Amino acid sequence: MTLYHATYNTHLRSIMANGLMPNTGENNNGLSYDKPVICLASDPDIAESFAETADAISDEVLDSGIVILPVNITDDMQLTIDPNVKQDDSDEIISYVYDKIIPPEQIQILTETRERTE
Repeated sequence: MTLYHATYNTHLRSIMANGLMPNTGENNNGLSYDKPVICLASDPDIAESFAETADAISDEVLDSGIVILPVNITDDMQLTIDPNVKQDDSDEIISYVYDKIIPPEQIQILTETRERTE
């Protein structure tokens, strides 16, 4: 299964070298989680919307552009449905959280940097 994580171009080099790291900081749009997590979406557009609506990210980081990362989810990864995202009325889960490091070999780059639009 493939899920998607959106990040900012300024973070891309570190992610591709070290993997995705769980965090509770500014990248979680001010949402509260009981532990550090990585947010993953079922669709690249949903992932991008999370990055676009981040209020606590500096303009400099936002202006670097959004990058969508497809993440290969392996069977041993224990995902949790994101408790902070209202899932739609279908049976599809649109957002998950994961609390361990996702290594770089499970991450690809889907898009070139997407410029911020006002």
